[in-house]
Amino acid sequence: MVYVDDLLVLSHQADLTMKALEEFYQLKDGFDAPNRYLGAKVKKWHFPNDVFKTKWALSSAQYIQEAI
Repeated sequence: MVYVDDLLVLSHQADLTMKALEEFYQLKDGFDAPNRYLGAKVKKWHFPNDVFKTKWALSSAQYIQEAI
């Protein structure tokens, strides 16, 4: 038996990957774009000179605040 608390899929077709996993495994809350991963806040990021490509950023501020 395996229990996974967090799962992050990085892909151009992440929805297809998650749907395939959902066929075999029960996902507690379904799936959506990430907003938190391993205690870090996740958000989409766009550089001003490249607004058409989405980048992802991780912030440890919330994790550190909760640890203190």
